Amino acid sequence: MRRTTTGSGTRHSGRPAHQAVRTLAVYLDRWCSSCVAAREVAERVQRSHPEIVVEIVDLDAVSSGGIPDGVFATPTFVLNGRVVSLGTPGWDDLMALLGVGRGGDKPGMTSRSRRFVGDTATPCLLETELFQDLGAAEMEEIERTTTMTTCKRGTVFFAPDETGEVLFILKSGRVNLYRMTDEGRKLVTATLDAGSVFGEMSLAGQGMNGSFAEAAEDSTLCLMSRGDVQRVIERFPSVALRLLEGMARRLDDAETRLADVTYKSVPARIATALLRLSGSANSEVNVSHQDIADIVGTYRETTTRILNEMRVDGLVDLRRMQIEILDRRRLAALAAEAGRGS
Repeated sequence: MRRTTTGSGTRHSGRPAHQAVRTLAVYLDRWCSSCVAAREVAERVQRSHPEIVVEIVDLDAVSSGGIPDGVFATPTFVLNGRVVSLGTPGWDDLMALLGVGRGGDKPGMTSRSRRFVGDTATPCLLETELFQDLGAAEMEEIERTTTMTTCKRGTVFFAPDETGEVLFILKSGRVNLYRMTDEGRKLVTATLDAGSVFGEMSLAGQGMNGSFAEAAEDSTLCLMSRGDVQRVIERFPSVALRLLEGMARRLDDAETRLADVTYKSVPARIATALLRLSGSANSEVNVSHQDIADIVGTYRETTTRILNEMRVDGLVDLRRMQIEILDRRRLAALAAEAGRGS
């Protein structure tokens, strides 16, 4: 175990006697591509806040019995023994968690770590149909096993080399699952909306299959460990059936995307993506041109040219990071067109 702490026996001499000790443990492993930033953040806390005990823990050197509950992926930030962030939080968010942010939040009391009880006991579970067959008391019991975390847009919170099995429940926002080609291009394989369930867990029939997971919008995620999911499935078989139904929908969507890439022109694929992202409410699509290019499997320059053509034709209105569909009927007709080429 590689363990780093600030100072020595006198490290707390500058802290008032009434101030509680804060210990921030950051769990990393050498195979984790996203752990570099986490290590840098932890070391910055060491330098700037010597009153906080910082431990950098290498999971490769820790026995399974020595890993706290809730630490089943890297990087994970644990404050005073409680998981507060899966992935690396922004600096301001971390300062708020530690109680030294501008907002003066108390340690462990931000949205990243808050557990809900009483009337709001199921903030993670209400958004997904996975648990819809269960009663309120059963859902509250399961809720106690979840960890909630938030991710800013663009945060890659899961990578193919991450360790541990984890099931994600997307409470709010949108997530892209993607792979990297040998040429370094990003290919989005799935775009998931609130209520979706996904993760690297063979037990639950979920597999990332070498994919990255990135927050396409500011998102809130709830996480369950393998052990917790196993206990839920054993007690409530209906949850296993819902997982199978979700797998079938994901497979159908993957086959549809494959057919689009095979048979549709690039303009038709872009039109299809815009219709899907806007939903039945025809909401504004908050994505960049690069995001659209990654989703349909083309180049940003091609996407920008086609979107500009759609704007001239009165199909869409373009603003920074926003696309508004003006004529859904004509856009749907374009999406239905077959043929290759741009």
